[in-house]
Amino acid sequence: MTEIERYPLCYHHEMSRTDCPPEFTAPLRSRMTAALQAAYAEADNVYAPDRGLGDRVHAIAVYDVLCMLLERDVAMLPGVSFESSGQGPQLRVGDLRVRWNKVGRGEAGQTIDGSFPRGSRAAVFMALENQQMTLWSNPSNDDVRPLNWIICHLGNPRDGLRAIYLAAPIEADGERVTGWRSTVAIWSADDPAAEFPVAPPVGLPEPAPLPELEIALLDEVAGADVAG
Repeated sequence: MTEIERYPLCYHHEMSRTDCPPEFTAPLRSRMTAALQAAYAEADNVYAPDRGLGDRVHAIAVYDVLCMLLERDVAMLPGVSFESSGQGPQLRVGDLRVRWNKVGRGEAGQTIDGSFPRGSRAAVFMALENQQMTLWSNPSNDDVRPLNWIICHLGNPRDGLRAIYLAAPIEADGERVTGWRSTVAIWSADDPAAEFPVAPPVGLPEPAPLPELEIALLDEVAGADVAG
């Protein structure tokens, strides 16, 4: 079966997302999504809280099965390779370095802009590298775009996989990622047929309301004191 036969929607009806790196092609995104869906399904088979196999076991199963599927099915695509180095497994997609992490439980109100990997030093290093590359860059300049990306998934054993994002970390506090440079939603349980589901954009926080203040120049204040 050809790639076009396997993923007809991806080739003929793909939506344009200028913030999605071109290396993340439609077939690649589809295989990432399929790998995560299969990993959650396998983890569901071992989830048994009444026998002590709770959320922690489920999360480990998702990670381990996902690693296997990414190496077996995703790294077979042209331009994609699987590596396992001192910092753990990762994909190379052209010039991009790609890792994967659970970033949230997918519960009501939880979005990617406030969801990050737990205590991942590898993700912290990725954020710092992206920060160095983009510190003095124009966001529209593709030559200095972030090269480190994370396949982020939100979900839990009871509700299953809820959303998948491709996200470039940009901020960290030394222990964990605390901010994204770019995020692209590639799958949502609320709209599973969408190529790029609608997701809240990541941006600066809303400005906090400030009380009105009377501002006077120092010379004016000094003059008033003398006159008084």
